[in-house]
Amino acid sequence: MNVLNIAWKDLLLYVKDRSALLELFVLPVVFTFILVGLTSGFYNEDENADEAVPLAVANLDEGGAMAGRLLDALAENAGFRIDQIDPTESQMLLVEGDIPRLLTIPAGFTAALEAGERVTLDLRVSSDDIQENEAVRLAVEGVARSLSMQRQIVAGLEQVAGLAEADPESQAPFPAEQTIAQAESQFAPSAARPLVVVRQETPSSLTEGREDASFDSVQIGVPGVTVLFVFLTAQSTAQSIYQEKRTGSFRRLLSAPMSKATLLAGKMLPTLLISLVQVAVIFATARFIFPLIGLGAFQFGESPLALVLLVLVVALCSTGLGVLIAALAHTQAQIGGIAALILWVAALIGGSLMPIFLFSPFLASLSRLTPHGWANIAFYYVLVRGRDLADIAPALLALLGFTALFVAIGLWRFKFE
Repeated sequence: MNVLNIAWKDLLLYVKDRSALLELFVLPVVFTFILVGLTSGFYNEDENADEAVPLAVANLDEGGAMAGRLLDALAENAGFRIDQIDPTESQMLLVEGDIPRLLTIPAGFTAALEAGERVTLDLRVSSDDIQENEAVRLAVEGVARSLSMQRQIVAGLEQVAGLAEADPESQAPFPAEQTIAQAESQFAPSAARPLVVVRQETPSSLTEGREDASFDSVQIGVPGVTVLFVFLTAQSTAQSIYQEKRTGSFRRLLSAPMSKATLLAGKMLPTLLISLVQVAVIFATARFIFPLIGLGAFQFGESPLALVLLVLVVALCSTGLGVLIAALAHTQAQIGGIAALILWVAALIGGSLMPIFLFSPFLASLSRLTPHGWANIAFYYVLVRGRDLADIAPALLALLGFTALFVAIGLWRFKFE
């Protein structure tokens, strides 16, 4: 009996166990669908992000130059889609909820501003979206304040020009009309190129490796769930080894010329192959089925070789972890308890349920202590950032290091009974 004989026997047992097949192949697909569906609005770029927010306006200052400037500024600088409505119907539309917000420009708006008088814009809301209502109010206030400042600057220049004209001995270098026109011409560029800018900084754990990434809930969620379930097969490896101990098969193999390493390799190979099939099923479902139900199509990255090697190394690491769990546990209950503790805690810390770039710097560093963390980092580089084998080499080496450690401890602690 050799490695292939042991592996073939275990594969036949897996195929006959329908509950195990459901757990290994159906459950990961369902879990992936649920997780991606729940997070589709979180990672995906909002398709309506560039769509202008509608703002209903009742303009009682028809033909007023300043009212026109205000509407133009609201559309160009604040990003609103201005819907001018009949003032006589505006209140009824607001009350009936046909429009979420109504901005009323009062009659005499232009005349009041040109006279330097205070004027009030009336913004009424029917929407219960407090956050959006406040955002609209602040945007309207900002545009109105800018327009008011512009008018005050022009008024100041006009006063200076008037004083100059009243003094025949004064010699203005330029005509008053040219000075005012020059000031007005700078208003639009100043809005686009302000003298003071605000720089926003984000913690490095949120931006690490995201400079050229395109985010998508499918592209981020699918690899995380894949890593989770591939490592969950470690429990199947441990259970298979325990069953051999319980039935006494290992004792009978003691008389055969077979080393511990050969025996454990025969137990690892079936779950290694099953893990590879499991990944193929999850990826194929995300690639071809998800688009049919309204989710994005999963992309395989730009380096097939890097992806294939990564999947193989992750599956190998999972089987090695199964050997370690089998060596540490002495009963079937202990296998379940140890596996649940190790695998789910490592999945949480390693970013299988939440991307590592959303972690705090401390947790992001802590994730490197788990094979899940290195696996998720490598999948992120290959599938989201489109990197190649050289970029994930450190992660592959780390996973191989975990594998060697797990198998070494498993061999050291392994007992045939």
